[in-house]
Amino acid sequence: MTDKLTVSVLGTGIRGAAMARDLVRAGHTVRAWNRTRAKAEPPAADGAFVAGTPRRGGPGCRRRPAHAVRRPRDAGRHA
Repeated sequence: MTDKLTVSVLGTGIRGAAMARDLVRAGHTVRAWNRTRAKAEPPAADGAFVAGTPRRGGPGCRRRPAHAVRRPRDAGRHA
């Protein structure tokens, strides 16, 4: 069994929203932020928390180097 993580998803357009949804479904805690708050609402409907600012997306996350995920298939490597 893998550890459950707190993950911040900064940018919840098509790719970010899909990754946030998949991470929530995998049992991880997700904090989603988007500069247009309306685009952060679909991940919230899936169970993600909406952060008011990018900085607020970080509390609860482990302090370690962040991984940039540019393709959905990469998300599993970093989660």
